[in-house]
Amino acid sequence: MSAILEYLEASAKNITRVCVDVDLAFAIQEASKPLVEALQNGARIYVAGNGGSFAHAQHFAAELVGWFYHRSPPLPVCTLGANSSFVTAWGNDESFTNVFAREFRALARKGDALLIFSTSGNSQNIIRVLEDAKAMGIPSVGILGHNGGAAKPRCTASVVVELEETPQIQEVHQIILHALVAEILRNLDK
Repeated sequence: MSAILEYLEASAKNITRVCVDVDLAFAIQEASKPLVEALQNGARIYVAGNGGSFAHAQHFAAELVGWFYHRSPPLPVCTLGANSSFVTAWGNDESFTNVFAREFRALARKGDALLIFSTSGNSQNIIRVLEDAKAMGIPSVGILGHNGGAAKPRCTASVVVELEETPQIQEVHQIILHALVAEILRNLDK
């Protein structure tokens, strides 16, 4: 029982320390802007991540295609990598490094936006899709961990959780995800 309590106390301290930071709130507000703009202009948001970050990507999409606090119209948000037949075929036959970029190039259009979740900011498939977004003139937002890694300078806007342990970063990313959804919906309701 003491190990569980230690983990919960450490998580609560990390979450409290990070989430009461005014800079974090400002970063979330700034990160919401290209996403709101895409939706206001009838475009789409594409979301990507690996592992737990993929789960965050799917959760983000689910909140906006479904609804968050209140019933709202479905919004066009697509999770890259959700087509498991494509992912496994492309990853096996070609390269997992290009799996998000390949799908993004097939689907994304000028006016869309890209949102990525990454605890390290260094996954090659995330770097590739960010580079493609930039080449296509599509803004990108990163929800990142550690120091933002190689992804941070490639993002139009980013929110960086400066923690070292992946589970703690992911816990804060979950809170950021909900804050970002709330901010997007608040701006769309204006």
